[in-house]
Amino acid sequence: RALVQRGDATSHDFWVFCGYSGWTANQLQDELERGAWSMVATDSKTLLQELQTQSLSVREPREAGIHTWELLMSMIGRKEEALISAGGFYDFMLREWA
Repeated sequence: RALVQRGDATSHDFWVFCGYSGWTANQLQDELERGAWSMVATDSKTLLQELQTQSLSVREPREAGIHTWELLMSMIGRKEEALISAGGFYDFMLREWA
């Protein structure tokens, strides 16, 4: 708030995330084995760059997660899979959680 009040930043310069996710014993491992999750190795620089790009180009914040999902899927060679599922249930859920 102090940065905004001093004029050093605007409210659009910040992203705030909150939420909760929890699993029962072995639930996450079971989901991984079923292929319900995709894992990608990245670094904070990649994610921060993506957030900065999204903050400058996306009018609807809930859409930002869709582009990030496609980026990360392309990093593991699964961009086509992300594009095929575009607009479906998973995009809907991502928008609801964003």
